[in-house]
Amino acid sequence: MHLRIMKPQKSNPFKILALPCFIILPILLTLGCAYYNTFYNARNFYRQAERERLKSPEKEPSASILALYDKSIQKASKLLVLYPKSKWVDDSLLLLGKALYRKGEYSKAARKFSELEANYPQSRFVQQARYWRGLCLWRMQSYPEAAEILRTLAVKGGKFSTDALLAWAQMAIEQRHYSEALEVLQKAQQKVSSRKKLARIFYWRAESLLALQQYPEAIKWFRRAIETYPDPQIRFTAWFKIGQCLEESGQSQKALGLYKRLLKSGKLRPTRLN
Repeated sequence: MHLRIMKPQKSNPFKILALPCFIILPILLTLGCAYYNTFYNARNFYRQAERERLKSPEKEPSASILALYDKSIQKASKLLVLYPKSKWVDDSLLLLGKALYRKGEYSKAARKFSELEANYPQSRFVQQARYWRGLCLWRMQSYPEAAEILRTLAVKGGKFSTDALLAWAQMAIEQRHYSEALEVLQKAQQKVSSRKKLARIFYWRAESLLALQQYPEAIKWFRRAIETYPDPQIRFTAWFKIGQCLEESGQSQKALGLYKRLLKSGKLRPTRLN
């Protein structure tokens, strides 16, 4: 009887690796799709809410708009809990903070923006998160902190420099720091090319001058706001403010004639521009 000695076969590393790759690849692809789908849904709900908010004539968001922000918050929160290592985490933190801000939950929103800055310092969203955190602090009436953030962003330049200047100016007007607002608006005016934004800058300049009782200058800038961009909200409110300037400067008959024309236009109430 002869015994056959079996020669050990050389292992094929490619054959060994083939099965794990075959199993792992679909899993990785599925997880990647899950990450993105969750974020995509969160972003989609937020964008829907923003479109509806911008179309609405009301200052406060309606229940249906708030419901869309809530759905965005739920989806973004789900990604952070279930997929904390995904590449969409910083995106989701930013989106979550913005949705909370739109709902008026400024403290919670500010925390999300702070998390993004602290945990993802190399993220491309850091500057944006800082800008939104500045807005949150403004709404929370933490004026010195908000001003410091907005001022720093404005001085450094970059994508949010102009928006930071405009927010800083509005915050100064809210605090009745009209001279400061005029200085900031002058800087913003030099950076803006959008006619719509320019019209708002001119309007805020005029509003500050009106508060400082510089009526002829205020009238000039209200007129420039009207001429720069055909926004019905700016047009009516600016004409109403011109009437106030005329009235305060002793030109009551001119003011009365202007008010009568505004009444005939069918728009009876001025609104504050934000």
